[in-house]
Amino acid sequence: MGGEKTERYSSDNESTEALLPEGKTKPSIPTRRQLNWTVPLVLNVLFFISFGMLVASIRQKTSLQSAIEATSIYTPVFDDTDIHVTTTQLNGSLHPGPQPGPWYGLPTNPIAEAAWNEFEHIRTIPLTKAQVLAMGKDPSLVAKFEDSFWGMGEETYVGALDFFHQIHCLNMLRKAAFSGNAGLAGSKAQEVVHLQHCTDMLMQHMLCTADAGMITYQWREGNEYPFPDFSVQRECRDWRQLVEWRDGHAVDLERYKEYRKPEGVEVVPWGEEEGKFMRWIDEVGEKHEH
Repeated sequence: MGGEKTERYSSDNESTEALLPEGKTKPSIPTRRQLNWTVPLVLNVLFFISFGMLVASIRQKTSLQSAIEATSIYTPVFDDTDIHVTTTQLNGSLHPGPQPGPWYGLPTNPIAEAAWNEFEHIRTIPLTKAQVLAMGKDPSLVAKFEDSFWGMGEETYVGALDFFHQIHCLNMLRKAAFSGNAGLAGSKAQEVVHLQHCTDMLMQHMLCTADAGMITYQWREGNEYPFPDFSVQRECRDWRQLVEWRDGHAVDLERYKEYRKPEGVEVVPWGEEEGKFMRWIDEVGEKHEH
């Protein structure tokens, strides 16, 4: 039986090949054994291609994040947020146009005020001791969220995002410039000191970032000299991520308003000159109230 089966298959193969055109051979049909190793091979190739594409995308993302972190002081934002960067053209026109940005409006404009006030929420964030150290700070000189009041543990420290402080300072100057005052309670001396602080802080921040971008000039109708084009392009971080991070990590604002210095905590003394200056401000404020 076995021999007859072999002979029959041989005869069938020969008769099939005889029907093919001259010079043509019958295409080979993959055997089960060939399929057994071909399919896994194809799947493996597809897997490695997909994996390589994934690694490339992750590497690109990580490279950008690494560059941001390498040019920044440590912040806990980097622990769980990859900062997005977009190429943005700033609106440097002297005329606001039909739809000016919210930052262009005067303090009398309620829409502008609402937009600016969104950044006035300088909410406090709990920090760990390791995070405080990574920021280059001495934990013994940083205020804590006392466990007896907050229930966060013994090593939880008070922090906030400087981004919102910078915008607060700019808003102070904006209000003072347009309305003659920044809307502060207290004496004129206190307001002047606050405005000096804000001007100084923003100048230091600009010197620190030292933006190396260029502006170009244009020939404008009626102008004899080239006119600067302030609508420059910048690689901008997504500030909305900081708003989201702040709101997701900040402590309850109303509860923070109730928080007072606990007894027995280590305090940082004022320097001699700084102490005299602060006492002078308080004295001027008391005279103003009376």
